[in-house]
Amino acid sequence: MQRIYLDHNATTPLDPSVLDAMMPYLTDTWGNPSSMSWFGLEARRGIDRARQRVADLIGSEAAEVVLCSGGTEACNMAIFGAVEGTGRHHVVTTSIEHQAVMSPCMRLEAQGYRVSIAPVDRWDALEARLVSGIAGARVLGHPVLRVPNTLDLLVPGLDGMLLMMSLDSIGIAVSHGSACGGGSAGPPTALTAMGLSPDEASSTIRISLGRGTTEDEVQRVAEALPEVVARLRDSLGRPAA
Repeated sequence: MQRIYLDHNATTPLDPSVLDAMMPYLTDTWGNPSSMSWFGLEARRGIDRARQRVADLIGSEAAEVVLCSGGTEACNMAIFGAVEGTGRHHVVTTSIEHQAVMSPCMRLEAQGYRVSIAPVDRWDALEARLVSGIAGARVLGHPVLRVPNTLDLLVPGLDGMLLMMSLDSIGIAVSHGSACGGGSAGPPTALTAMGLSPDEASSTIRISLGRGTTEDEVQRVAEALPEVVARLRDSLGRPAA
């Protein structure tokens, strides 16, 4: 079975150029960059070069670039750093943010900061290529002003997790909400914040493309998705919406 991976928002394959850049530090230059030995200094020089390259890319000073272990640490550092000790007491966020953003905001609110959670609008559009032939299906979000690699698809009457697993059984990997919330009960909170009912939010899948996704893979998914939906609706005795 030739598998198709369309869950790049959860994680994405390591780019070969990144692997090439990292290999020296996974093999020969493995010292602790805080050490004053030759091994440590070589590792430190590698980090300094990486920080300078990022700074050159975004137009900042190298000293302004803080390297974090991941997105959650970066979000926490940015949010807490923007208010603590600055005299600022008001934080504005949106209702569709990831928990890596919402959790520190809620912590600040518990500490006495004012936190405003702005609602978002709900837009309906039809992504003809992927929803053609699926009665009642629609794409969530603005037809233009949204992340270009991501498609949130609502298929009324079908459980999104069931649809995701059915696609996976034929070699197509998508997701049902954020991978970070994969163990959580209930529908994706970002979708209910957009105005969807719990039933609607539970009937969605997320398709996210990566730089390695091919036109052929997209076409194969566009052909397979309506077939899978039709088969599930038929087996469950649920007419097309």
